[in-house]
Amino acid sequence: MEIGKQIQKIRRENGLSQEQFGQKFHVTRQTVSNWENEKSYPDLQTLIDISDSYHISMDKLLKETPKMIEGFDRAAIEAKKRKRTIIILLLILIMLPVLLISVFFIRLAYALQATPFDKRNVTQVDARMYVNLPDQTPSDAIVYTYDKEVYDTFSKQKKERIYDKVSGRIEGDIPPLRMDKGETIVRFVLQDSGSHNLTPEVLPIIRVYEYKGKAENGSPILKAHEAVLSVDEEGYYYDFTGFSSEDSSEYASVYIEIEYNCEEETNQKAVSVTALNLIEN
Repeated sequence: MEIGKQIQKIRRENGLSQEQFGQKFHVTRQTVSNWENEKSYPDLQTLIDISDSYHISMDKLLKETPKMIEGFDRAAIEAKKRKRTIIILLLILIMLPVLLISVFFIRLAYALQATPFDKRNVTQVDARMYVNLPDQTPSDAIVYTYDKEVYDTFSKQKKERIYDKVSGRIEGDIPPLRMDKGETIVRFVLQDSGSHNLTPEVLPIIRVYEYKGKAENGSPILKAHEAVLSVDEEGYYYDFTGFSSEDSSEYASVYIEIEYNCEEETNQKAVSVTALNLIEN
């Protein structure tokens, strides 16, 4: 007997109208009518309630009702899918903070490390620059070298990011120039890819940008100085006498751009960017 007939038989045997039967299981009279006429089926929980109320097994209720059984199968499959989706979402919610915290600490550890040696002198042309301080020959200053025509196309923001890179990740990445001892001469060695010193006919230009704090938008405030490098028998140099740490009693950061000819035949120019800390004790 199909489920509709079973429900109708149970209702009549217990002397209940469709409205009374519906009230017992919290549905309308029309819903009971639809069940009995096989237009719709009770949900699983309602069938369990009917089975418990009238002591009829679920097997007997569902006998000869294959469509309804198929519906329950589909419902079970959908329930499993929903359960699986919920579990996946919960795992994501649990793992996402763990992942974010892990990434934070990995980036923090990376930021607290000195810049690797193989990334301290990076060039995009057939030339490099090295920085020699009075007591270091050469220093391990971070230097980035570009083709001048390309460098001139960089936005202000991109140049500021380059300044950040040559400033290194930790304080020791930036070579210190000790102003208090009068050691203010810094030498700049220009070389080609074969480590041969370059001697351009035109003296290289140096631009020194003193860091004077940050603007409201977070952009650094820089005071610019421009000159040509001096030269003697030892090579090119610049005297930082006169620079001071106006915004700090200990040190001032300066960013340096050196512009020079790196290829005589093509008149190609390069720009090397580095940074120094001017220390005043």
